[in-house]
Amino acid sequence: MRAFRRTLALLVILCAPAGAAETGGPGYDAMVARLKGGDTTLDFEALREAYAASPHYDPYGEAASRLKTTLFDAFAAKDCRRATDTAAKILEANYVNIDAHLIADRCYRQMGDAARADFHQAIARGLLGAIAQTGDGHSPETAFVVIAVEEEYSFLRAQGYEVSDQALVNHAGRRLDRVEATETDTGDAAVVFFDVERPLSWLDREVGRKKD
Repeated sequence: MRAFRRTLALLVILCAPAGAAETGGPGYDAMVARLKGGDTTLDFEALREAYAASPHYDPYGEAASRLKTTLFDAFAAKDCRRATDTAAKILEANYVNIDAHLIADRCYRQMGDAARADFHQAIARGLLGAIAQTGDGHSPETAFVVIAVEEEYSFLRAQGYEVSDQALVNHAGRRLDRVEATETDTGDAAVVFFDVERPLSWLDREVGRKKD
C-alpha cells in the first residue's frame, strides 16, 4: 500500500487539471467542442459530470466494449493506424474514455505526430487527475468516485497496477468496488476502493425502464 500511495501522490501532481474549476458552465457537448478546438484548460471533473448527466451516458455499452477490445488488440499488435482509428470511434461516443486518449497519445507519438499526442495526453492526465481528486481510495469513506467501472481499470493501469480481484461491497448505503491490485514491476499489493454508485444507479434505472 505504501508504494500505491507514493505513486498516487505523483499522479495527482502530473494529472491535476490545468484550468481553474468552473461552476455551472456549459453542458457536455459544448465542453467537448472546446476540447476539440484545442482548449485543454477546462475543468475535467465538470466534464465527467456533464457526460454522466447527458443522454450520451452509457457506462455499460456493449458496442463500446467491443471497440475497446479492438483498441487494445491493435495497440498490442503495434498497428497504430488501426488503434488511432478505433480510438476516434470510441471518442465519438464517449469523449471521457481514458484508455482511448492514452493509446491515442502513445500511437500518435510513435507515428511522429507530437501535437496530437500531446493533445490526447493532456486530456488523459486531466481525466485521471479528476478521479484522483475525489478521494484517496484507502478506505470506503475515501473511495475514488468513478462514473464507469472501466475507469477503475484505466486509473490503476495508468499507475502500473493490474487488477487481481474485484468485489462489490456496501458501505453506509453506497455501493463500492473493493479492488485488489498488484504493481507489475515490484509485485507490491494494494487494496483500493471505488465508489460505483453512479454507474450502478444508471443500470438500475435502465433495468427498471425495460421492465416497464
